[in-house]
Amino acid sequence: MKRVFALCLILLAFSICAVPAMAQEKDAPTMAVTVGTGHIWTGSGSYDSTLLSAEWQIRAGFQWNLSERYGLEFNFTRDGAEIVDWLEEHQFTSEAADSETYRYTVTDLGGFFVLNPEDKASIIFSGGGSMYKEGDLEKAGFYAGVGLHYDITDRSFVAVTLRYRHVQDFIVPNANVVETGVAVGLRF
Repeated sequence: MKRVFALCLILLAFSICAVPAMAQEKDAPTMAVTVGTGHIWTGSGSYDSTLLSAEWQIRAGFQWNLSERYGLEFNFTRDGAEIVDWLEEHQFTSEAADSETYRYTVTDLGGFFVLNPEDKASIIFSGGGSMYKEGDLEKAGFYAGVGLHYDITDRSFVAVTLRYRHVQDFIVPNANVVETGVAVGLRF
Protein backbone atom coordinates (compact mmCIF):
# COMPACT_ATOMS: atom_id res chain seq x y z
CA MET A 1 0.00 0.00 0.00
CA LYS A 2 2.94 2.33 0.53
CA ARG A 3 3.63 1.89 -3.18
CA VAL A 4 0.18 3.32 -3.97
CA PHE A 5 0.97 6.38 -1.85
CA ALA A 6 4.41 6.73 -3.49
CA LEU A 7 2.81 6.48 -6.94
CA CYS A 8 0.41 9.28 -6.00
CA LEU A 9 3.37 11.43 -4.91
CA ILE A 10 5.11 10.83 -8.25
CA LEU A 11 1.95 11.65 -10.21
CA LEU A 12 1.47 14.86 -8.23
CA ALA A 13 5.08 15.90 -8.81
CA PHE A 14 4.60 15.25 -12.52
CA SER A 15 1.41 17.33 -12.51
CA ILE A 16 3.33 20.34 -11.25
CA CYS A 17 5.41 20.23 -14.42
CA ALA A 18 2.63 19.11 -16.77
CA VAL A 19 -0.16 21.55 -15.89
CA PRO A 20 0.23 24.71 -17.98
CA ALA A 21 0.29 27.83 -15.86
CA MET A 22 -2.56 30.15 -16.74
CA ALA A 23 -2.07 33.89 -16.48
CA GLN A 24 -3.27 35.13 -13.12
CA GLU A 25 -3.53 38.65 -11.82
CA LYS A 26 -0.47 39.86 -9.98
CA ASP A 27 -2.35 40.02 -6.66
CA ALA A 28 -4.33 36.79 -7.16
CA PRO A 29 -3.90 34.44 -4.18
CA THR A 30 -2.04 31.24 -4.99
CA MET A 31 -2.26 29.43 -1.65
CA ALA A 32 -4.88 28.79 1.01
CA VAL A 33 -5.09 27.26 4.46
CA THR A 34 -8.21 25.64 5.88
CA VAL A 35 -9.32 24.55 9.34
CA GLY A 36 -12.48 22.60 10.01
CA THR A 37 -14.26 19.52 11.20
CA GLY A 38 -15.69 16.41 9.63
CA HIS A 39 -17.56 13.20 10.20
CA ILE A 40 -17.07 9.67 8.89
CA TRP A 41 -20.36 7.91 8.13
CA THR A 42 -19.96 4.24 8.91
CA GLY A 43 -23.61 3.37 9.22
CA SER A 44 -24.48 4.90 12.60
CA GLY A 45 -26.23 7.83 10.89
CA SER A 46 -26.38 10.02 13.97
CA TYR A 47 -24.15 12.85 15.17
CA ASP A 48 -25.57 12.41 18.69
CA SER A 49 -24.45 8.81 18.95
CA THR A 50 -20.99 9.40 17.46
CA LEU A 51 -20.03 12.83 18.85
CA LEU A 52 -17.73 11.23 21.42
CA SER A 53 -16.28 8.66 19.03
CA ALA A 54 -13.55 8.68 16.40
CA GLU A 55 -16.11 9.33 13.70
CA TRP A 56 -15.87 13.04 14.51
CA GLN A 57 -12.67 14.69 13.28
CA ILE A 58 -10.66 17.90 13.23
CA ARG A 59 -8.85 18.92 10.04
CA ALA A 60 -6.25 21.30 8.72
CA GLY A 61 -5.37 21.71 5.05
CA PHE A 62 -3.16 23.54 2.60
CA GLN A 63 -3.96 24.28 -1.05
CA TRP A 64 -1.59 25.49 -3.73
CA ASN A 65 -3.13 26.83 -6.95
CA LEU A 66 -0.99 25.94 -9.94
CA SER A 67 -3.41 27.79 -12.21
CA GLU A 68 -6.88 29.29 -12.03
CA ARG A 69 -8.48 25.84 -12.28
CA TYR A 70 -5.89 23.30 -11.05
CA GLY A 71 -3.98 22.85 -7.84
CA LEU A 72 -2.53 20.55 -5.21
CA GLU A 73 -3.81 19.94 -1.70
CA PHE A 74 -2.45 18.54 1.53
CA ASN A 75 -4.88 17.63 4.33
CA PHE A 76 -4.26 16.43 7.86
CA THR A 77 -7.13 14.79 9.78
CA ARG A 78 -7.22 13.62 13.39
CA ASP A 79 -10.04 11.79 15.14
CA GLY A 80 -11.95 13.70 17.79
CA ALA A 81 -11.53 11.16 20.60
CA GLU A 82 -8.32 12.63 22.01
CA ILE A 83 -9.90 16.08 22.12
CA VAL A 84 -12.84 14.67 24.06
CA ASP A 85 -10.38 12.91 26.40
CA TRP A 86 -8.55 16.22 26.97
CA LEU A 87 -11.83 18.08 27.64
CA GLU A 88 -12.90 15.42 30.14
CA GLU A 89 -9.48 15.36 31.82
CA HIS A 90 -9.57 19.15 32.31
CA GLN A 91 -13.17 19.03 33.55
CA PHE A 92 -14.74 20.87 30.59
CA THR A 93 -17.14 17.96 30.14
CA SER A 94 -18.31 14.98 32.17
CA GLU A 95 -18.46 12.73 29.09
CA ALA A 96 -15.45 10.60 28.20
CA ALA A 97 -14.78 9.10 24.77
CA ASP A 98 -15.81 5.49 24.38
CA SER A 99 -12.92 3.25 25.47
CA GLU A 100 -13.27 1.25 22.25
CA THR A 101 -12.97 4.35 20.07
CA TYR A 102 -10.23 4.17 17.46
CA ARG A 103 -7.52 6.82 17.51
CA TYR A 104 -6.20 7.52 14.02
CA THR A 105 -4.55 10.09 11.78
CA VAL A 106 -5.08 10.54 8.03
CA THR A 107 -2.74 12.48 5.74
CA ASP A 108 -3.99 13.27 2.21
CA LEU A 109 -1.94 14.40 -0.74
CA GLY A 110 -3.88 15.07 -3.91
CA GLY A 111 -5.01 17.45 -6.57
CA PHE A 112 -8.11 19.48 -7.26
CA PHE A 113 -9.99 20.97 -10.19
CA VAL A 114 -12.18 24.08 -9.88
CA LEU A 115 -15.20 23.87 -12.18
CA ASN A 116 -16.17 27.56 -12.09
CA PRO A 117 -13.35 29.64 -10.53
CA GLU A 118 -14.90 32.98 -11.50
CA ASP A 119 -18.07 32.44 -9.43
CA LYS A 120 -18.59 33.34 -5.78
CA ALA A 121 -19.57 29.72 -5.11
CA SER A 122 -17.08 27.37 -6.80
CA ILE A 123 -17.47 23.62 -7.26
CA ILE A 124 -14.27 21.71 -6.46
CA PHE A 125 -13.42 18.13 -7.50
CA SER A 126 -10.52 16.53 -5.64
CA GLY A 127 -8.75 13.22 -5.30
CA GLY A 128 -5.47 11.60 -4.40
CA GLY A 129 -3.65 9.29 -2.05
CA SER A 130 -4.06 8.91 1.70
CA MET A 131 -1.88 7.52 4.45
CA TYR A 132 -3.74 6.16 7.50
CA LYS A 133 -1.97 5.62 10.83
CA GLU A 134 -2.95 4.29 14.24
CA GLY A 135 -0.12 3.29 16.55
CA ASP A 136 2.17 0.97 14.58
CA LEU A 137 -0.49 0.25 11.95
CA GLU A 138 -0.06 2.15 8.67
CA LYS A 139 -2.10 1.70 5.49
CA ALA A 140 -2.30 3.59 2.21
CA GLY A 141 -5.51 4.28 0.35
CA PHE A 142 -7.16 6.90 -1.81
CA TYR A 143 -9.96 9.44 -1.75
CA ALA A 144 -12.19 11.24 -4.24
CA GLY A 145 -14.50 14.08 -3.42
CA VAL A 146 -16.58 17.05 -4.40
CA GLY A 147 -16.95 20.30 -2.50
CA LEU A 148 -18.32 23.80 -2.59
CA HIS A 149 -16.23 26.86 -1.73
CA TYR A 150 -18.29 29.96 -1.00
CA ASP A 151 -16.29 33.21 -0.99
CA ILE A 152 -16.93 35.44 2.02
CA THR A 153 -14.33 37.99 0.82
CA ASP A 154 -11.63 37.90 -1.87
CA ARG A 155 -9.32 36.16 0.63
CA SER A 156 -11.64 34.07 2.81
CA PHE A 157 -14.13 31.29 2.13
CA VAL A 158 -16.27 28.57 3.68
CA ALA A 159 -15.96 25.04 2.29
CA VAL A 160 -18.24 22.02 2.53
CA THR A 161 -17.02 18.65 1.26
CA LEU A 162 -18.23 15.14 0.56
CA ARG A 163 -15.55 12.47 0.10
CA TYR A 164 -15.40 8.78 -0.67
CA ARG A 165 -12.49 7.01 1.05
CA HIS A 166 -11.03 3.57 0.42
CA VAL A 167 -8.47 1.81 2.60
CA GLN A 168 -8.27 -1.96 2.92
CA ASP A 169 -8.20 -3.54 6.40
CA PHE A 170 -7.31 -0.46 8.44
CA ILE A 171 -8.55 -1.12 12.00
CA VAL A 172 -11.79 -2.67 10.67
CA PRO A 173 -12.43 -4.88 7.62
CA ASN A 174 -14.72 -2.26 6.06
CA ALA A 175 -12.74 -0.67 3.23
CA ASN A 176 -15.10 2.10 2.08
CA VAL A 177 -16.49 5.08 3.98
CA VAL A 178 -18.16 8.38 3.18
CA GLU A 179 -16.92 11.52 4.88
CA THR A 180 -18.55 14.94 5.20
CA GLY A 181 -16.84 18.11 6.33
CA VAL A 182 -17.02 21.86 6.78
CA ALA A 183 -14.12 24.30 7.01
CA VAL A 184 -13.13 27.94 6.85
CA GLY A 185 -10.25 29.02 4.66
CA LEU A 186 -7.93 31.95 4.09
CA ARG A 187 -6.20 32.66 0.77
CA PHE A 188 -2.84 34.41 0.56
